[in-house]
Amino acid sequence: MRKIAFLLLVLLFTGCSVEYNVNLNDKISEQTMISNIDLDSYNLFENKPILVYYSDQKKITDTTEEELYSSSPQYNKKNIFKNDVHSIEYSYKFGANKYSDSNIANSCYQFFSVDAKENEVSILTGNKFYCFDVYEELDSVTININSNYKVIQSNADKIVGKKHTWYITRENASNKPIIFVYDKSKKNMTIMQYLIDNVPLVVVVGTTLMLGGITFLIINTKKKKANKI
Repeated sequence: MRKIAFLLLVLLFTGCSVEYNVNLNDKISEQTMISNIDLDSYNLFENKPILVYYSDQKKITDTTEEELYSSSPQYNKKNIFKNDVHSIEYSYKFGANKYSDSNIANSCYQFFSVDAKENEVSILTGNKFYCFDVYEELDSVTININSNYKVIQSNADKIVGKKHTWYITRENASNKPIIFVYDKSKKNMTIMQYLIDNVPLVVVVGTTLMLGGITFLIINTKKKKANKI
C-alpha cells in the first residue's frame, strides 16, 4: 500500500524521470514533476487523481475508494506538453504539521518523518529508496529542498544557495537516506529581503550616513577655504 501513490505516477511510463521539489516556508510546498512520458501513459493518467494524505491512501479498499476520492484532498495536477515531451506536475501546499503525512513523500521509503523539537525541524527518511525495485520504467529521481531557514544539517549531494539536491539512481538507491535539519526561527535573507524587512532601521542608518556625509563636506570645504586665505 505504501507504494501506491508512486505507482500512479510512474506506471507504464517508459524511461521516465521524476523531480521532487519541496519549498520550506510558513507552509510547505510540494511539487512532483514526471517527465519524458510516452503518449499512451500521458493519456491514461491525464485525469487520474492522487490523494494528498498517506493516511487516506492506506484506507482505500474496493468499497471505500470512491468515497475517499470524493471527500479527501487531492494533488493539484497540471499536464504539460513542451518540445514534443509530455510531463505531468502534481503539487500541494501543506500546513507545517501536515507534511509528514504526504502521500508522495511516504511512497518510496519505509520510513519518512518530519519531527519538530521547539524550533529545530528534522526531515528524515530510511536508508533505502524502494521505488526502483518496483518500477522498471523509472530511470532517475532528483529531490530538491529549498529552504529560507538556517540549515543545521544536510547530507545533500549538491548545495547551491538555498537549494539542497539529492540524486537517486538505481546504483545508489540501496543507501540513499535524506537528512535535512533546519531552524524554523531563523531565516536566511538576501540583502534585499533584509532591507525590506528592516525599513525603519535602514532609514535611520541611511539618514545618519547622509547627514554625516554632508557635515564632512561642509567641514572639509571650510578647511580648504581657510587654507587659501
